[in-house]
Amino acid sequence: MHIELYTDGACRGNGQVADAPSGIGVVLLIPDKQPIYLKEKLNFNPNTNNKAEIFAVIRGLELLFKYYSPFDKSEFVKDKLTIYSDSAYMINGITNWINGWRANNWMNSKKEPVKNKELWEYLDRGIHFFEQDFDIEFVKVKGHSGNKWNEKCDRLANEAMEGI
Repeated sequence: MHIELYTDGACRGNGQVADAPSGIGVVLLIPDKQPIYLKEKLNFNPNTNNKAEIFAVIRGLELLFKYYSPFDKSEFVKDKLTIYSDSAYMINGITNWINGWRANNWMNSKKEPVKNKELWEYLDRGIHFFEQDFDIEFVKVKGHSGNKWNEKCDRLANEAMEGI
């Protein structure tokens, strides 16, 4: 089985003011089921695009936990999970940078504390949890380029910001 998770995060004002509107959009595609949508307004202090992008994947994994059961399989074979995001920051962070951050006590290459450490740690635990049942791949999609599900996530994130 191949499950697809599309995520997007957005923030107007991007950290300039603590209560800048921010939201996420998530689409979970499980074969033989209707698409599952999530939109959520965020209340970080301050809200930023990067926080929203990371948190969108976290909430997507929580949706997967809610709607997917590995016990539905007749034999043990890892399913495939592809996580799509238009955020190079999020994808590079979870696939490339995180091992170095952990090894360097959560300091970045400039010897400064990693921003959004708590979100990265939470996401990292979630990925490790799902690696038991899935071969996980992260794929960067170009934002606003006509990808149906990325565009849907963008609309959901913007609706969440607006309180729609």
